[in-house]
Amino acid sequence: MLLIFVAETCPKLVRTYPNLSKACSKLVRNLSENIMAKVKLVINLSKTLQSGEYMVYVQLSHRAETIRVATDIATNKDFWIKDQGLILGGKKGDPLAPTKNPRLNQIKNDCELKIMRFPERVEKMTVKQLKSFLMMDEEDEGKDTDFFHYCQKRITELESQGREKTAKLLKVTRNKILNYCGTRELDMSEINGRWLEKFSSWCLTTPIESKKKNIDEKPGKKKKKVDSQGKDAEKEEPKFMTQNGVASYLRYLRAVLNSAIEDDLITNYPFRKFKVKTEVSRNRNLSVEVIRSIRDYAPQTPRQLIARDVFMLQMYLHGINLKDLFYLKPEKRINDRLQFNRAKTGRFYNIKIEKEAGELIEAYTGKTYLLWFADNCSNERKTKVKAHSRQNHFQYADQESFGKMINESLQEIHDALKLNLPIPLTDYAVRHSFASICRTIGISKDDISLMLGHSNPEMKVTGIYINEDFERADKANRKLIDYLNTDPKEIKIIEKKKERKKTSPAVA
Repeated sequence: MLLIFVAETCPKLVRTYPNLSKACSKLVRNLSENIMAKVKLVINLSKTLQSGEYMVYVQLSHRAETIRVATDIATNKDFWIKDQGLILGGKKGDPLAPTKNPRLNQIKNDCELKIMRFPERVEKMTVKQLKSFLMMDEEDEGKDTDFFHYCQKRITELESQGREKTAKLLKVTRNKILNYCGTRELDMSEINGRWLEKFSSWCLTTPIESKKKNIDEKPGKKKKKVDSQGKDAEKEEPKFMTQNGVASYLRYLRAVLNSAIEDDLITNYPFRKFKVKTEVSRNRNLSVEVIRSIRDYAPQTPRQLIARDVFMLQMYLHGINLKDLFYLKPEKRINDRLQFNRAKTGRFYNIKIEKEAGELIEAYTGKTYLLWFADNCSNERKTKVKAHSRQNHFQYADQESFGKMINESLQEIHDALKLNLPIPLTDYAVRHSFASICRTIGISKDDISLMLGHSNPEMKVTGIYINEDFERADKANRKLIDYLNTDPKEIKIIEKKKERKKTSPAVA
């Protein structure tokens, strides 16, 4: 083992003393006999250099496959000692043999030492992956199969493709795994089923760190507030991740590993046996009574007013996604209809602007965008570095900052109305509630799917442009809005009449 240590840490010493070099080579070869991968020095007689010499190659054999990698050494075929993988020296041999042979020994020793140091990792590699692994520079050693290095590469690629949201979520996943590992070194071959189980358990049992900071707090020591029993009154109860939150991390990790397999970096795939666990999400559907109370709420601040109006505008426009609404341009409004492609799926929308929606759009009509919240967003900046100038306090850089304000204000409305919902009130509840109420009032699933912009594999590509489909969606949306506008007492009277008709005896 001392000779191995010397060979790894003192390569110059090994080159200086040929006997030591031979001893290291012999030891390395003896210890690596039981390893599947084999390293051999050969010359390629099929390719002759202009000097008449032949290039020396490193021949790698692994898993019944062989591949050759050229070295920087060449020699005459008559000087090559095939059995020893060395160049004949002396008067009858190559005059540069004393210089070339130590270099060849160094190349071979480096390859065999790497194979010895990472036997489990090498065993899972293909011969092409082994070649890349053995021939990479010392500075880049381990980077190709290092999770964090490869993950950063994928993030950069996603950002260059304009998929910033996906890149951002992948960053969050990378940071979570970094916190779990506690180090920036994680070879992808180490990620197996047991590793995934431990990571999942850690996510579920480790409290989530709070990121909230008081921007008005002055620097310096802050006195803790205590209750009557002397306990910390400001101490919050620890929060933990949900099973679905962990599943989100695992899906992004799985995507990175799939990409690495496609790039021939790894062969192991831990998700073959490991199944990503999920749980049924809590119901986000809001009752008609809750939606009416939000609609009729008297806002206490300008933000609450905007949040209430945007919430209802989404409801009146088929549960439109906030991102689609934020980035809509005025030219997408054609003959009192909104015609656009959904950002997430690319599905074509053709929504009739009903009276209720039209009034809200008119109240917030923008210049560059349909609504003035986005008129000075980051897309309109000349440079992303220079801060954009707002014409109004409520203009936002992107839909994320806009959505944050909307959801914070909706939660204020929730608290003011004392709704006591089991989950936070957010704009995302609109789509769920829209679909649920539509189904309650008898609208078919096909029409609901069309209104929400869900893809239908049975529908032909041209099918979405048929006017009849849009007319059905228009009638269904009008029915929903009328239901929201109808007095609850009148609804009860109508329902009672329907029940009487069902239960009335048949006339002979």
